[in-house]
Amino acid sequence: MSEITRPRYTKAYEAWSTLFVTEMISVPITPVLAALKISPNLITILSLLTGLTTGFFFARGQWIAGAMFFELACLFDNVDGKVARIRGMTSDLGVKLEFIADTVRKPSSFIGIAFFFYSQQRPLFVILTAAFFIAHFGLHKLFKLAGVSEYDLEFPNFHRRICRKIAPRLLNLNNFFDEQFLEFVIFPLIMGIIGPSKGAAWFFYGAALVTCLGLLKLANSIMYLRRGRYHEIYQDFVGTKGMLDKVNEYS
Repeated sequence: MSEITRPRYTKAYEAWSTLFVTEMISVPITPVLAALKISPNLITILSLLTGLTTGFFFARGQWIAGAMFFELACLFDNVDGKVARIRGMTSDLGVKLEFIADTVRKPSSFIGIAFFFYSQQRPLFVILTAAFFIAHFGLHKLFKLAGVSEYDLEFPNFHRRICRKIAPRLLNLNNFFDEQFLEFVIFPLIMGIIGPSKGAAWFFYGAALVTCLGLLKLANSIMYLRRGRYHEIYQDFVGTKGMLDKVNEYS
């Protein structure tokens, strides 16, 4: 993996959506913000505020604006850690702010979407939104109860044979960062373009697909756990991540 070049302030691995969308902006602007001595905590606060604003736009049926603000919140969330790493800054306040920003972003969006359908007198869609809200966060709990990782375990054969040769930093498939990107950026953009009447069906079909992919990954992880191969695969993941951490730390 000696051919890999990446800035030292980026992580060894990322979600697909982060690597191909968010980092396209966050990587070049991070050194600029660090040079301007912008506080990482200030960037985290901006992530928190834009995340809350996302729900406001969704509640008003402004789907494109909501999607853009959700991605902007993810961008700030991605940048604050990079700036902190460059400047060597850590704080308990920053950790707490990060937790709050990450915690409120998705519930705010779900609530905004549910409120929109409620205002349109579409109770079935309100119920479906609540169902996918429960399913999304319930999957987190299911992974923990099963004793497997929701973020770090790859689909081994696919990644070992294909992904690592194309983009080695993609070590996991369909994690929760990708799911929120689909649910709160891509699907709302579709609704904004084709209108909520037709777009709502696309939104819920997409949310159902995302949920099924999450369940598939959980089933895959449990299968490898029962076969006694989970820890072998996990260590392979950790080893690859460690190699990426050591390669070309400075671009």
